[in-house]
Amino acid sequence: MKKSVLTLIAIAFLLNLNAQKTVYLKIKHKLGDSTFALNKASKNNLAKDFKITRVDYYISSISIIHDGGMMMSVPTRILSKTGADVVENLGKYNVTNIEGIKFSIGVDTPINHADPAMQTFGPLGPQSPAMHWGWSAGYRFAAIEGKSGTTFNTTFEMHGLGDPNYFSQTKTLIGTKRDTNFYISLEADIMQALKGINVTAGAVDHGVNATDLDMLKNFRDFVFKAKTLSSAKDILTFSLPNMVGTPTIGANTISVKVSSASNLTNLTPTFSISPEAFASSSYSIGQNFSTPLDYIVSAEDNTTKTYKVTVTKDGNASISSANTNSFSMYPNPCNGSCKIVLTPQNTITGIQVFDIFGKKIQDITPKNEIDLNLSQYPKGIYFVKSISKNSEEVFQKLIVE
Repeated sequence: MKKSVLTLIAIAFLLNLNAQKTVYLKIKHKLGDSTFALNKASKNNLAKDFKITRVDYYISSISIIHDGGMMMSVPTRILSKTGADVVENLGKYNVTNIEGIKFSIGVDTPINHADPAMQTFGPLGPQSPAMHWGWSAGYRFAAIEGKSGTTFNTTFEMHGLGDPNYFSQTKTLIGTKRDTNFYISLEADIMQALKGINVTAGAVDHGVNATDLDMLKNFRDFVFKAKTLSSAKDILTFSLPNMVGTPTIGANTISVKVSSASNLTNLTPTFSISPEAFASSSYSIGQNFSTPLDYIVSAEDNTTKTYKVTVTKDGNASISSANTNSFSMYPNPCNGSCKIVLTPQNTITGIQVFDIFGKKIQDITPKNEIDLNLSQYPKGIYFVKSISKNSEEVFQKLIVE
């Protein structure tokens, strides 16, 4: 009996582990409508010119709101430095849907007044510039410094701190599901931290009740908002080894032809999808296309679209005719430069290069050996297409590292 009970407990524990999702907090920093950058000339709502040279702040007392309003406390404390975007692992939790997040800017009591010597690393450890003010006052909850005025020759500094100024805020949002992960996505407009503040007055306030307090209230009321999640969920490009012609991508269907010599039971596809969308990594390994397959693409807002992928053999393409349109590339992956070598009996009339979004970036006149240079383009996946005189097309994937 005791053994059965222990077995049931073990099974329940394993099921609980499988149900858990890793939750990430993502914060995209902005400066108005632009991506945040230090030393970027801007104006606040009072039309005061400024450049930010420092922005650091703590996030703590995090709670995940999930599954009908339940609250899950998270022990993580985060230090955002220099306006760099945040991607923080909050841990594994039993959640089905995420509906919001609650958090505070600053450090919670009593940790705010603990011995800093006990914090040798991590967000509460020593920082440069310093974030700890002293045992009595505790940590700087947020620090913004910069230059102001039309010639940017006036210094302003706001370091907000103090237990009474430890404000909480709640953001309603939709957590994005990705296999066994959840993502909570926020945007933080640092320009809003200076809302209503005359930065050209040159205030240097390190404390609890001047522009430093105004800044912390702005962090509470105006800086953060839920990211507007994309609903895009399209397959943009799709290719298979020994593909003949161009695939037909419809609203919910994809039709592909491959050479008659192809083995439909083991074809590895290469495809691209809408930015911020997601498709399982299992779709990019060898697939059995002897019958149509469903490819499900999830948008950032968790809506989905299903594509029916049908692969057929080209009845007119023989092994020998396929060889007349074949080529090799080496090295692959490459560092931006590689060689394309055509088969001796090729009938290729054109070579084209496409990026992962299906945009043609190069047209190449064919010759037996071609030096391809993609060093001016970003690292990633590209497609090289050959076109023969009988309009047969063959795609190959090229990886630039």
